[in-house]
Amino acid sequence: GHNAVGFFLTAGFLGIMYYFVPKQAGRPVYSYRLSVVHFWALIFTYMWAGPHHLHYTALPDWTQSIGMLFSLILLAPSWGGMINGIMTLSGAWHKLRDDPILKFLITSLSFYGMSTFEGPMMSIQ
Repeated sequence: GHNAVGFFLTAGFLGIMYYFVPKQAGRPVYSYRLSVVHFWALIFTYMWAGPHHLHYTALPDWTQSIGMLFSLILLAPSWGGMINGIMTLSGAWHKLRDDPILKFLITSLSFYGMSTFEGPMMSIQ
């Protein structure tokens, strides 16, 4: 399940974010290097995070522990993408007052950050 969620949904939505936030803000992406590291770290860690949904099942304990560990590791690249998107507004924070599209994008990035914090915390056994 996590490879479908991570690769198709999350990567697609983050791609949309990396296009529309800079375009709407009229600013370049805050850190190109962070976007590359964030993308590849998500790709590598998402596929290992799936077993965190299977705690206390017939799976071996080591598999559940790997799922928990990679879910906690996944917090860093997820927040890297969120911070990169929000910090793209550096020097253009005044545009949030007048631009409803930018308000929506930044609010959605904030909720993305909250939900990617909740997942790893709930994966702890």
